[in-house]
Amino acid sequence: MRRNSDRKWTVMVVPHGSGSSRAVEVSHAVLKTLVGIGGVIVLLLLVLGGAALSRGVSITKGNMLERENRVLSDEISRMRTRLAGLHDTLSTINQRAQELRVLAGLPPTDSSVVAAGIGGPVGTWSERDSLTASGALGA
Repeated sequence: MRRNSDRKWTVMVVPHGSGSSRAVEVSHAVLKTLVGIGGVIVLLLLVLGGAALSRGVSITKGNMLERENRVLSDEISRMRTRLAGLHDTLSTINQRAQELRVLAGLPPTDSSVVAAGIGGPVGTWSERDSLTASGALGA
């Protein structure tokens, strides 16, 4: 009975056209070693390819998020500019309201009341009435 180390594989190399054929004998142990090394190389290439693909996706996603962050930052700065203009307008309106109160002979509005945002319109206001009707949270 033959052992595995005695087994041999014969590989025939036959060229196209004219030429002589060649026979190469390979032992079973060498063949197993070559197949093992080939399997490791294929596995290594698959892992490296997957890692490169994953990295490429991460870089693309990072670039997309960076672009979105830039757009949002620009939008925030535009909103801050618009809020600054609105603040200036409200300050002007508040100053004119104080001047009108002085001309009308009314006492000036306390600054803490103005800061709290109290002192708005009086009378009927359907949205305010619907909020008041909804309970303490609406009020």
